[in-house]
Formats: sequence, structure tokens, C-alpha cells
Amino acid sequence: MRPQILRALTLLSLLTVLCTAAPAQVSPAPDDASSFLVRMERLREAEDDCVLVNRNGQYRFERTYQAKIEVYVGSLGYSEFMKLQNLLETDQLRSLSQKQIHPPLMSDSFDSFVLDIFRGNQMQHLFFSNHEGRQPFHDSLDPVLAWLDSLNKMDHTRIGDSAASRCSGGREILAADALTRPVVQIRLPSYVLRLQSDRIYGGLAEYSCVLVYGDGKYRLEKSTQQFRSTPQVRAFEASLTDLQVAELR
Repeated sequence: MRPQILRALTLLSLLTVLCTAAPAQVSPAPDDASSFLVRMERLREAEDDCVLVNRNGQYRFERTYQAKIEVYVGSLGYSEFMKLQNLLETDQLRSLSQKQIHPPLMSDSFDSFVLDIFRGNQMQHLFFSNHEGRQPFHDSLDPVLAWLDSLNKMDHTRIGDSAASRCSGGREILAADALTRPVVQIRLPSYVLRLQSDRIYGGLAEYSCVLVYGDGKYRLEKSTQQFRSTPQVRAFEASLTDLQVAELR
């Protein structure tokens, strides 16, 4: 099944966040998330890299390829930790919200990036489905991506690939001696229903989706893009009644 892992992750990443932006820039952080600094994941055609960094400098680093998974744990030195923290504190990055991100529907490469920054009791969640969508924010994002790429050269310990969790679930393995620590899950706000439709015809790409949260709030998006033109995005937000939510469930 290993050759299927990366294809499954690719599909999962494409379906997960294109329409899951909450109305606000940040969402409530999960319980006990104050111990975390950041989680990031970069998915490319032949490789998926992710890292989860604790505020004490310990981290979990995973690399998924077509035929294997590598899982590492390590600890950042003070200077490296402060470097990462400063990269996450730039004005452009702190003020960035998912609503400002409008990637083209058509791209000549696959290079998605997920960035979850834990800011106090809130989590800033950002998703970039392709390289072009990151371009307007490259001043703040390129150094973060360069840091993620450099992580492979740092000194860390490899552990069994059976502990792989995409840096978010399973066990909180942030140090080699932490295999029995309690589980700390990182979750986005739950929702009741998500539907999407996409198609390409006659040089036009069209994407539509709707997301309904458990409290009845919903978001509807429709994006269209002609070949070599700027995508046009329309988004609507409203709420269902309790009865409508019950009927939907």
C-alpha cells in the first residue's frame, strides 16, 4: 500500500482546506495547544514533509515518499528556535487571513503548503494550494519554507515509521523519551457537511463548494478562471436554523 500513500495524501490535501476557511482569520486553538508553536506541511509531487514544533524547542519531523515514511524527533537550539519564532512574527504573516488567499484554479505544478501558527488561545490557519497562490506573500512565506527545507539537515533522531501521524495525531512524539505522553490532537473546527464540484471545459476552470459547521453557519464559494487570467472568486456566508441543521444531519 506504500505506493498509494502519497497519492492519498495529495487527494486529502486538495479536498481539505480549499473551502474550509472560517469567517474569521483565526479559530479557537484545540485544548492544550498552548504548548505548540507551529505546525507546517508541504506537499509536492513526490514528497510530503511536515513538522510540529513545541514551544520548548522539541519537534517532530516526518517525510513521506512513494515507497517509505521517515519519522524523526529532535530539539532546536536557542538561536534556531528564535529564528523560527521571528519568521512567524512578521507583520505580513500575522495579519494574513485565508480570505486574502486567492490561488489560481489552474497550475503547472503541484506544491501545496499548510501553516498552522498557535497564537495564544487562537490558531492562525493558512492553506496555499499551489505556488502561484503564495506569490503575493512571498516576502514572509519564502523564509518559512526555506526553514522547513533546512530542517532535513539538522541533527535529529529517527524513530519507527509506525509512529507516523502527519505531525498532528496519534502520539505526541516531540522527544525520544516522550512515547508515552498523552495524545494532543490538532483539529480544525468541526463541520457537518462539505460538498465540492470542479470541472474544466473550453479553457474555463470552475470550482464550487459549500461548508456547513455544526452551529449552522455555512460558507459557499464559487471560483472561475479563464486560461492565463486572474481567478474570480465569489463567497457567501450565512446561517441555517436549528431545524435545518437537524434535517441536514
